[in-house]
Amino acid sequence: MIPFKRIILGYLASVVVAASLLTLVFFQIVSAYSVPRHGLFEIAQVWVVLGFWTIVISLLPATILIYFAEGKGWRDVFVYAAVGAGLGALVRLWFDNQIMLECAIIGAVAGCVYWFVAGRFAGLRTSASA
Repeated sequence: MIPFKRIILGYLASVVVAASLLTLVFFQIVSAYSVPRHGLFEIAQVWVVLGFWTIVISLLPATILIYFAEGKGWRDVFVYAAVGAGLGALVRLWFDNQIMLECAIIGAVAGCVYWFVAGRFAGLRTSASA
């Protein structure tokens, strides 16, 4: 049996990290063009919106990767980092090319977070008695 809790927890942890880092990048860009007066409420709003869009954009590709990684037993952190970076770089289709590098780095970090929580156990099955 594939431990779905671990997979879902890993995916959600990677989304939280990606949304948090994207929020930092967003406010860094906004602060360059205006006076940086952002309250906790505004930061939380941006974080929720970016988290939602992170899920929307990454759910299908991440599901495909997780399916193959579990099936093939891929446990290499570089696989998850490379796919995360590639997915992050694709975000340039929605945003300006100026943040493509930042999104690729954020994707790689999110891939590493997923690997740490769930990917390093890919392909391992739990026993029926557990």
